[in-house]
Amino acid sequence: MKNLKFNLVRRRHRRQFTHVPMTGALRDGLSGKLPESIIMITKRIFIWVALTLACGTGLSGTAVGAVVMEQIGDATVYNFETPPGPLASQLFPDFPDYDCSVLDDFTVTTDFLTITRIAALFSAQAGFASFLNVQNYTVYIFSADNLATGNLTANVACVMQSTDHDVSVVEINHSDQYGLVNLVVNIALPTAGTYWVGVTPKSSVPEDKFFLLNNGATGAVTTGNANAQLANPGLGFGVGALSLLKVDAAYTVTVVPEPAAITLWIAGGCALLCRRRRARHATHHA
Repeated sequence: MKNLKFNLVRRRHRRQFTHVPMTGALRDGLSGKLPESIIMITKRIFIWVALTLACGTGLSGTAVGAVVMEQIGDATVYNFETPPGPLASQLFPDFPDYDCSVLDDFTVTTDFLTITRIAALFSAQAGFASFLNVQNYTVYIFSADNLATGNLTANVACVMQSTDHDVSVVEINHSDQYGLVNLVVNIALPTAGTYWVGVTPKSSVPEDKFFLLNNGATGAVTTGNANAQLANPGLGFGVGALSLLKVDAAYTVTVVPEPAAITLWIAGGCALLCRRRRARHATHHA
């Protein structure tokens, strides 16, 4: 009698396991094939690890990430005479129609990234121009270059960086005429795609002139395609609101994944893996 009761209980449990719904994830688990959702999460975690390990240390030593735009190379061997020469990129408080910025594009292939460092190679010209006279640098991030034709208020980010906060200028070849400007920033890029970056100084001396240089470094590693644009929405230079320069602007852009995105990717991956493990465990005891 005891054996008969035990057999009935075992059959009842076996019947319950037999009717476990065969979901897509469970079916893929039985066949040894990973669900697409797990593959996607795994890819995102791999991208995060790769970006985190990639070199690209900023001024403070915390801006570690991946360089997605490299158009400067070794600034110490820069050929400053490379045509077409310096490119106007400056804000003029007394002559706003001449406010301009050199824009160039870069592409990111994953969502939820943050720009942590931007570098730009500038030339200070016209008399006694000095980088010490710069009050601030404005960083523009546009999602399309034609959005700069109306004004320089960028749709993705427009950040004014004071020279006394996370900004340094490295003199090139011991000359105060040329400087590598490094900016530590925190600018979110919400989606994958192509963006346009511009950096524009503002001087306390009206006579100062600052020019962004093109990519003329010997042996420079560049990700550009010679399509930098001069944005001058006030039309002061008489060349149009947006004009093609046919060069690569001397910019470097470094990115890292957003912390919130990293947490979500890992949590999502763990949840899917735990679900798959439970499904396999239930099947094993059927």
